[in-house]
Amino acid sequence: MRNDSDALPRTTLQDLFRQKGISPPDAENYTSRIRELEEENQRLRKKITDMDENSPLQGEKWENRELSPEILFRKAVSALKEDNIPDAMGYLRSVLILEPENVKAMNNLAVVYSELGYEERAMEILYRVLELEPENRTAEKNLGILNEQR
Repeated sequence: MRNDSDALPRTTLQDLFRQKGISPPDAENYTSRIRELEEENQRLRKKITDMDENSPLQGEKWENRELSPEILFRKAVSALKEDNIPDAMGYLRSVLILEPENVKAMNNLAVVYSELGYEERAMEILYRVLELEPENRTAEKNLGILNEQR
């Protein structure tokens, strides 16, 4: 069983493609976009690390910021609807940097991992969701789908 100090897998989409031996038709564009998203995530991590608990960016102040978890999550969902997996993964990981226990982002990131063929990683994330919210029907449903595919 995982505890609160356990981190989610930190694998880039580029790593996943390489591990699977996938060479997307537009690999150069994927690689470029992945690099941009990883740099953006690094900047965000640094910004979060530099903030202290009394920062004006905390709590309700996030809602007016471009980097608010809600805005990033909406961008992720939009990217998923457009089958733009690299952007969706980047946005979801950004949400989880800001809110490590955001179960909506975790559920969607599990879907991304599953679509890439990484069912084990997807299941790890979904089990973590159920640790945080034992009655989360979306995580239960997604786990059921993953178990049926095995």
